[in-house]
Amino acid sequence: MQENQKIDFNQKLEVVLATEDYYHSLVELLSDYRIEYKEVIKKLASAHNSGELDVLKFLNSPQCLDGYISHIRQYLGVIGLIEAPTKSVFETSQIILSKGEYCNIPISEFLGENKSRIKDAVEMLAKSPTKWEFFLRATLISQSKISLEESFQFALELTAHSNQKIQTEAILALGYLKYSSDSGLLAKALEHIHSLLEQNHADELAKSCLQTINEICKKDSSLAANATKSITLCLLDDSIMLLEEVSRIVWLDEEHLPTEWEVLFLSFFDQFSITEWQKSHTVDYALTTLLNRECRAEVIGLLEKKLVANCDDNFEITSFHNISTAIWENKNIDHEELFTRWFCSGNHYLCQAASDIIFEHENTPSKVSKIDDSKDYFFVARKAVGWLFLKPKLATFYVLSILEHCNDSDFEKISELLFYPLLMNTPKTIEGVIKDHIAELDKRKKKTKELLHLLKRNDAYHDVLMKASLNKELHPSTRHREAMGRKNYVENEAMMKEARKGSFLASLFGNNSKVLLYGNKSVFKQYNGNGESRRQVMPLSKISHSTETPIFFSIDPIGLNRLINIFRYEG
Repeated sequence: MQENQKIDFNQKLEVVLATEDYYHSLVELLSDYRIEYKEVIKKLASAHNSGELDVLKFLNSPQCLDGYISHIRQYLGVIGLIEAPTKSVFETSQIILSKGEYCNIPISEFLGENKSRIKDAVEMLAKSPTKWEFFLRATLISQSKISLEESFQFALELTAHSNQKIQTEAILALGYLKYSSDSGLLAKALEHIHSLLEQNHADELAKSCLQTINEICKKDSSLAANATKSITLCLLDDSIMLLEEVSRIVWLDEEHLPTEWEVLFLSFFDQFSITEWQKSHTVDYALTTLLNRECRAEVIGLLEKKLVANCDDNFEITSFHNISTAIWENKNIDHEELFTRWFCSGNHYLCQAASDIIFEHENTPSKVSKIDDSKDYFFVARKAVGWLFLKPKLATFYVLSILEHCNDSDFEKISELLFYPLLMNTPKTIEGVIKDHIAELDKRKKKTKELLHLLKRNDAYHDVLMKASLNKELHPSTRHREAMGRKNYVENEAMMKEARKGSFLASLFGNNSKVLLYGNKSVFKQYNGNGESRRQVMPLSKISHSTETPIFFSIDPIGLNRLINIFRYEG
C-alpha cells in the first residue's frame, strides 16, 4: 500500500467511525483494502484501545457476521492486539467460528503472558471445558509460560475427560507446553501417553499421541529410544488418518527424525497397498525423505514389494512425482542398476515403473548396468525394446549400451533387435542415433562393422518398400479417398458438436464458430486516445512439430502389437 493509500484509509476510517451506525460502512471499507492488512490491523486496534471503535461489537454485528466474515477474515488478527475482557473475546471468537468459515483467531497472542487474562481463561476452561474446547490448547500453552507445573497437571487431568475432543486437545497440548531445560516433565508426559495407549488406541487418540510424542522428542532427543514402545502402540491399526500423520512427521520433521523410528515407520507403510498410498499426498514426500537417508535400500525394497503386489494396471510410478524424481537424481542411488534389475525381473509392474521414469527423463537416455550372468542380456534387451518402443531413441540407446557388455554369442541376436522392430519401423529417428554412436567407435571392431551392416540392410529394405509403395494398385482410388474424406469430416463434426456441449470454454465464449484465415500476417486496427484508428500489421511465425509413426502400424499392426506384448510379458 502506497503512502497516499495509507493516508486515504486513515481519513476514511475517521469519517466512518464518526457516523452513528458505522458497522456496514466499516465492512465495505475493509473489503476495499486487501493489501498491507497488518497496518490496517494496527490502526483498528489503536482505534479500539482509544475508545473510538468497539472491535468485539463490530465482529458480533449482523453486518459483519451475515456473509461478510470471509471479506474481513484477514483482519481478525486485531483480536490479539486489543484490550478487552477475556470472556468477551472468547465469546466473540466462538461466534465467528460457529459460522463455519476457516478463521485464524490469535487467542495465544491475546493471552500472551498476561497473568490476569490467563487466569480468567483457565478458570473458564476448568468450569466448562466442553464450551471452550477450541481454546483449550492455547490456554494451556499460555498458562505454561507463567506456571509450567500447574498447566502440566491441568493437561494430565483433561486427558482423562470423557469428551474425545477435549481429551485429544489436552494430549496435543502436552507436546507444546513451554517446558524448561529439565526433562523430568517430558519423560513423565511420555509415560502418561503410553498408559493412555495401553487402555485405548482409537485412531483419533493414536494420532494425537503420535504427534505429541514427536513434539516431546524434538525437545529432548534422548527420549526417542524409549518412545518406540509407545509409537508401536500408536501404529497398531492401519488407518489412513495415521498414515497421513506418520507421513507428515517424516516429511516436515526430517531433521529431528530419530533413526530408531525409521524401521517402525517403514513397517507401518508396508501395511498399506500402493493404491492406498495414493490416497495421501504426503506419502510421496515422506518416502522421498526416507530415500535420502541411510535407509534408502529398505525404501527401494519396500517400493519394489508394493509394485510387484500392485493390481492396478493404470498405475504410474510418476504419480509419485517426488520419489520417482529422487530415484533418478539421488547420487547415492544407481538408477541404471535399479532399472536393469527391474527389467531382469520380468515383472510387469517393475518394468513399467522403469520405463515410466526413463520416459520422464528422455533427454538423458538411460543405459544398462552390468549383469553378472551374461545370459540375461538378450532378455533385458527384449524387455527394453518392448517397454521403450514408443520412445524409439531411448530404446536404441538402451540396446546399444547392452552391446557394450554382452558376449559375442549374444551380439548378433541383440543387434538384430535394432533392425526389427526398431529400424524397420522408425528408420529416420533411429538412423541418426546409430550413426552418432558409430562415430565414437573404432572402425576395425566387430561392433562397428555389425552396426554399419545393419544400416545397409535398413537402406536396402526401405528402398524395396518405397518402390512397392509407388505401385498405384496398392493405393485407394480417388473416389474412395474422397468418400473416406467425407466420412471423416462428418464424424469429426459430430464429435466436435458433442464436445462443445460439455465444454467449459464454450460456456464462456459461446458456440459461435470462428473462421481462421490462412496467410503470413495478421492485420488489425489500434485506436489512440483521440479515437483515431491506425492499421497494424503483425507477421505470423511458423510453428511445426512432427513425429515418426511406426511403419508397421499400417503394414502389420496386429503382428507388431503381438511382438511388443511378447517382449513385455514373457517371463
